[in-house]
Amino acid sequence: MIGVTAIPRPVHAGFGTYQGQTLGDAFIRAIEAAGGVPLILPSTEPDHAARQVALIDALVLSGGADVHPSLYDDEVRPEMAWLDQHRDAWELAVLDAARDRGLAILGICRGSQLLNVWRGGTLVTHLATEVEHDAMAPDRHGLAITGGSLLADVLGTTETAVTTLHHQGLDRIGAGLAAVGRAPDGLVEAVEDRSSRIIGVAWHPELQLGEDPGQALFDWIVREAHADTEV
Repeated sequence: MIGVTAIPRPVHAGFGTYQGQTLGDAFIRAIEAAGGVPLILPSTEPDHAARQVALIDALVLSGGADVHPSLYDDEVRPEMAWLDQHRDAWELAVLDAARDRGLAILGICRGSQLLNVWRGGTLVTHLATEVEHDAMAPDRHGLAITGGSLLADVLGTTETAVTTLHHQGLDRIGAGLAAVGRAPDGLVEAVEDRSSRIIGVAWHPELQLGEDPGQALFDWIVREAHADTEV
């Protein structure tokens, strides 16, 4: 059972717009293809996080809103048009609960950023102005992966191409995390903690399911869940 965090956002329907909690269908298909059962976790009060995590065997953090800069001692910038402090607090509680249970964790885009902040790291609040890395439009670029890393083992390569869509990135890397993937300009786009079975990636593997950096990550998280349930 693979828990995937939902993305709170407005939903546009025939009768108007309402606040919903959504997840792209590609996540569902990728987890099922790997032999797992997907379970969408809605953003709730943080007090409920441990009970939600008790139902799952591994965790995927999805993309979405910017992580609020107050969590890493920075300030809100004009470019931060989408902030959700309720989701931040809930997902941090989900991470605490997953850590307490020793679950494998995959963080995607925002999810990798939240992993870094959770471990005490910081973020570049707006890449285009701070490091001249513009990934706001869907961008495909090369990625160099550290040889011998967990990520290299999972993807079976040290060179690949990824599809990113983000305007923030990792700055100071959090405690226990290793930077294991970099864009051609040097920006860190993958981190991991092998001992804790944690991988965070800046790209969207759900958009690349037929390629190296796509389905393989979902296969990995499902394998780790199966390994736990077989113990």
